[in-house]
Amino acid sequence: MTANELRIGNLILDEDSNIMYRVDLNFFHDLSSGGFLMDDLIPIPLTEEWLVKFGFENKTKSFVLNNISIKQQTKGCFFYLSMMIQYVHQLQNLYFALTGEELKNQLR
Repeated sequence: MTANELRIGNLILDEDSNIMYRVDLNFFHDLSSGGFLMDDLIPIPLTEEWLVKFGFENKTKSFVLNNISIKQQTKGCFFYLSMMIQYVHQLQNLYFALTGEELKNQLR
């Protein structure tokens, strides 16, 4: 994962602590005061559970939200048209590109 793949609002994990973070304006700002190095961050694998948390409805081998259908070919292998989606931030970015809106999730 590279920094140019991330947008404000994307969810990612700190590899060392396994804590989830949401990217914000100051996320990479000051490494001396608790910022992060890209090497410390890992993408969150996309799963059926994540799709449901984002409001997608499970329809036999696909998940649908606002007429956007994400197909599941095998466990852990998701596609929009012919584009493979492996990680949560990729789904967030795709949804924003298609709708101009952020995906809302059920996380607290």
